[in-house]
Amino acid sequence: MSRRPLHDLSADELFRRCRERQRSLICAAQVLVLREVMQLKGWRTGDLSRASGVSRAMIQAILLVEKFPTVDCLSRLAEAMGMTLFELDLMAKIELDRAMPL
Repeated sequence: MSRRPLHDLSADELFRRCRERQRSLICAAQVLVLREVMQLKGWRTGDLSRASGVSRAMIQAILLVEKFPTVDCLSRLAEAMGMTLFELDLMAKIELDRAMPL
């Protein structure tokens, strides 16, 4: 099975994958934030891997909602991109509210 490019997965697809895996939708929102910050920085998964110490394979699996990161892993990714875990979660909550209005 070939992987689709990360940018091809829509927000709806990310949320659907979380639902299928019985995970909180905040996971998909965190992925959306990670992708957006990576795009703003001009980073690819290899750049984030080098900056965070998280393997490229793990980052790709997280961005495809195939694996779910631990708090430590998320913290390392956030810090590598210049933010705290709290800031990442806050941005993800805003993203989730935008995607799933009341």
